[in-house]
Amino acid sequence: MSALIYLTGTRIKNSLKETLHRPSKLILYLFLLAMVVLVVVSGSVDPVEGAQLRDIREFHAMVLGLVYLMFFLGAYQGFRSGASFYSMADVNLLFQTPLSPKGILIYGLVRQMGVTLLTGCFLVFQYGWLHTLYGISLGDLLLVLLCYALTLFCSQITAMALYSYLGTHPQRRTPFKAGFVLLLILLALYFILPMAMDPGNVLQALVDRCQARATYFLPVGGWLLALEQGIFTGQWTMALGGAGGILLLWGLIFLWISRTSTDYYEDVLQATEISFSAINASKEGKVAEALPQKVRLGKVGLGHGRGASVFFFKHQVENRRSRLLLLDTTSLIFAAVSILVSLFMREAGILPIFCFVIYLQLFSVSSGRWARELLLPYVYLSPQPPFVKLVMTCLESMEKFLIQGICIFVPIGLILGASPWETAACVAAHFGFSLLFMAANILMDRLFGTLQSKGLILVLYLLAILLLSLPGIILAVWVYFLLAATAWATVLALLATLGWNLLVGALITLLCRNILNLAELNNR
Repeated sequence: MSALIYLTGTRIKNSLKETLHRPSKLILYLFLLAMVVLVVVSGSVDPVEGAQLRDIREFHAMVLGLVYLMFFLGAYQGFRSGASFYSMADVNLLFQTPLSPKGILIYGLVRQMGVTLLTGCFLVFQYGWLHTLYGISLGDLLLVLLCYALTLFCSQITAMALYSYLGTHPQRRTPFKAGFVLLLILLALYFILPMAMDPGNVLQALVDRCQARATYFLPVGGWLLALEQGIFTGQWTMALGGAGGILLLWGLIFLWISRTSTDYYEDVLQATEISFSAINASKEGKVAEALPQKVRLGKVGLGHGRGASVFFFKHQVENRRSRLLLLDTTSLIFAAVSILVSLFMREAGILPIFCFVIYLQLFSVSSGRWARELLLPYVYLSPQPPFVKLVMTCLESMEKFLIQGICIFVPIGLILGASPWETAACVAAHFGFSLLFMAANILMDRLFGTLQSKGLILVLYLLAILLLSLPGIILAVWVYFLLAATAWATVLALLATLGWNLLVGALITLLCRNILNLAELNNR
């Protein structure tokens, strides 16, 4: 065990040294730290005097939704590639040492706890609106961060246990997956039925069900809700009960792994290799796509297209073969989260919800097929005008942005009772911001594609987004206050951002069209 303690300390020391000797990484960390301080300081301003805070039970319901979303998404990996707490260095070196397998497992678990805490730091950026709407303190938000880390940890050990059990017995995968889906359906019905019985007060019915005594006995989500709410309200018996359930789950899974699969190295090898490949692709600025295990071949050939438009129809075929629905999994999750948040923010109006959706959209634009196409040689070899090729390569993402906006804002408009014009303006403005974000990604590839420090590129990308979108936001605010007395203020303000974003996005795309002349321009 002393060797593992020494390894942990050496890892931490080397990470600090690497940060100090790499200015780009240091700049990134300082930038993120400055942003966190800015969010905390600006968000700590007390609400306007006389403003009424929303029901705090809504906040606890959102915590429960976040817990179950992250847990089931992580646990589902157990049916495909599993989860791993280790790096390839551990596989190549640590697994070869005569150390106790149980000690190595504990080392991986402790290391993973630190990683999950770091990955949840994005929750800190939600402090401003949570403090304004619910009066949440920074300590309360850090408690949610702890629950988030525990959720990821539970999902990963569950995925690891499932893969260890199913990996050597593939015939068991189908019944287990059917049981997993059935569990999801039953859980969804548990929360949906009260809402269906009281359609006039959907939000209140959902909050009441989340606060029901039976909810605290639900596995993982209910236990973590009891832990969070117990500490939040000072009900220590409830908190201890939730913590006991989580510890019992951990103990059972660890006992099962140690008893049935002492030599678990082979079970986590594939997941470690997949994780290693994804990390390397991210460091190199590449986009790694998870290919489906079973490809639906269907109709063979593109069937349409001539010249540069072939790339658009190629992406259409790839989408048809890789998914059943119009949108990918990430877009569906963003849409579901946005619609759920709109239930809790109905009284705030459509503009705050629109800002929240745009905030989520910022993290999904760079994962489109246009970015993957730049990794392949065909788009560079095609004898077509560069601007036309770039537009056709991005056309599939443009179509996805439009469909995504419709899927998000039509339900939100119905929930809020917004006018059709406001809903259409939100769809259009969402499309404009998505195009601007995609253009900013193209600009980063054109200017800094050969730069190896992807952390520095991230900082520059965020700054570029801020500078490019700020004039449009200022224009929208001016239009809104100029026409505040009219019913068209919101619609025209949103359309003002659309006009600016389309203009800037088209100009950037035109100026960066020579990115397709030479693959070396963007390190491809």
